[in-house]
Amino acid sequence: MAAARAKKKRERAAREHQLDQETDRLFEKYDTSKSGLIEKEELRAMLMAIEQEKGQLTLVSEAGLEKLLDRMLKNYGEEGPEGLGVSRENALTAMKRYRAWLKHEEMIERLFRQADANDSRTLERGGEIKVFLTLVVNEFPELRGITVEDSDVDFILERCDGFKDGVKNEVIDMEEAGPAVATWIQVVRAKVRPPRRLKPRHRGTSSH
Repeated sequence: MAAARAKKKRERAAREHQLDQETDRLFEKYDTSKSGLIEKEELRAMLMAIEQEKGQLTLVSEAGLEKLLDRMLKNYGEEGPEGLGVSRENALTAMKRYRAWLKHEEMIERLFRQADANDSRTLERGGEIKVFLTLVVNEFPELRGITVEDSDVDFILERCDGFKDGVKNEVIDMEEAGPAVATWIQVVRAKVRPPRRLKPRHRGTSSH
């Protein structure tokens, strides 16, 4: 069992290393301004290259791509000599996070509207975020019955990066929630995945 886990760990590390190398290669290719950041149009070309070469992203429409670019730049962008762009260090993290969001985008937006009782286009820590996360887990048969805790709400708020006047927001909007909730779904799934049962070891019988 330990050997199998070690093998999986090595395989995962190898995949991560391959993705890092691929990101480095694409960064070098598409940072045409040589600013050290991938600006919006460079990022667009880079994402389309990944789609075509590796199928790592599923961009169902031009509108979906535009939304993805805007979110990546909003949450991972920084000002550079050529304008707002994403650094090499943030590029891979951003792509992984938003890839997960794209898979659940329609569901997340539908359930967000359902949980937004006063139609404020935001969800509050006081209860609406918990309602929203409970609706999310009920969408997945393997997650039904899970109780959403305050720590789950904290997880979402910490990853939404919402600040106003230097103070962390206690509410989230749909743009903030999407990628954070997609990540949360993956974390919860990993926690509830049942451990593999060890097969009993059959001992040979000896005759006397």
